[in-house]
Amino acid sequence: MAICIYPLENTGHTRSSIKKLDFKCTDSKEEELYPELVKYIKQLAWKNNEIGGIARTFVACPEDDRKKILGYYTSSMSLIELKNLPDEVQESLPGYPVPALLIGKFAVDKLAQKQGIGKQLLKHAFETALEVSQKVGVFAVRVDAKDEQAKQYYLKKGFLSLEDKALGLYIPISTLKAAKAEQEAKQASEINLSLLSN
Repeated sequence: MAICIYPLENTGHTRSSIKKLDFKCTDSKEEELYPELVKYIKQLAWKNNEIGGIARTFVACPEDDRKKILGYYTSSMSLIELKNLPDEVQESLPGYPVPALLIGKFAVDKLAQKQGIGKQLLKHAFETALEVSQKVGVFAVRVDAKDEQAKQYYLKKGFLSLEDKALGLYIPISTLKAAKAEQEAKQASEINLSLLSN
């Protein structure tokens, strides 16, 4: 499915229309798994965007329908306490908390799961963090997983566990920069090979 990711306010929704959004986080038995994630997108996301930028919400929509929200994530600034980082990481840092971009909420609608929407949202969050790190200090992207299953998802995406937080994870900006450089080098190599074959 071809999707685009937009800031919530660029979808054509209004504060009142977003409250009627058909968005569910259910399991195979149709039981609500994360009601707080549904409540957030319907009742709090717009408000938090408006009042002083507490959190920014980005949504995944089909290319041809911006009002159909398939998934979303929120981002805001945060800190990671040094004691929550491994000793070998602490040794290379100054003796105070380090800045991080927080993925506060992250959800994909039940009907849009297993289609790569979450992967695209996470990629967008990483790209946002890299852009922000060009202008302000950002040591890592951090997230607090909702449960152990969610934690395993983030671990598979390259996140590392925080020491004193059972469901807290982070991925260093340096890791994201290295991955981006590797991807760009691979793309450049593919372009060169295509030129050689012409």
